Amino acid sequence: MKLFVAGATGKTGQIVIRMALQKGHQVTAFVRSPDKLKPHDRLTVIPGNVTSADHLSAAMSGHDAVISCLGTEGTGPSTFLSDTAEALTTAMLVNRIDRIGYVASAGIHGEIDGIFGKLIMRVLRNVLQDHARAVKSLQDSGLAYTVARPMGLTDKPGKGEWRIAIEGLPSRPGRSIAREDVAAFILDAVENERYLHKSVAIAY
Repeated sequence: MKLFVAGATGKTGQIVIRMALQKGHQVTAFVRSPDKLKPHDRLTVIPGNVTSADHLSAAMSGHDAVISCLGTEGTGPSTFLSDTAEALTTAMLVNRIDRIGYVASAGIHGEIDGIFGKLIMRVLRNVLQDHARAVKSLQDSGLAYTVARPMGLTDKPGKGEWRIAIEGLPSRPGRSIAREDVAAFILDAVENERYLHKSVAIAY
């Protein structure tokens, strides 16, 4: 496959690229800082503005699928994620690319219960609201999306196994999951057309 990755220099995005290259895919990384990625003969790095549908459209031609691992800096009010989702969907429609995998966060549907859940969703409310608006853009676009909703991300080695839930959270969910396993999940979902039009919670 020829994959277009937004958020490629973030921690999860870099893992997605590494795994995709290991599997033999052609990868285009659309980034602000090209120097953060190591050269590879199947990796094309394109600098640009991820909120610009025109920039994205010019770079996205000829790809089979898009993966977004974008995040925000800080927890203040922002429209960055929803703005980029709108730009990505516009560029995909222009280029007739139907498949997108989007890494969001658990809590975007208000699904984390208990005192811990209320605390997390309060602290991260602005980020979660922006992710939720981004996901709504994907849902309204008609594209074949899969949204991953991971619990707390860690930099520990992946386990190669996890639990999922299409609605809410997995029963007795763990409070964290390694970025490696989130990257493996979203890459597999795009490769194998799994969880089409689904928002999937993922946790240990």
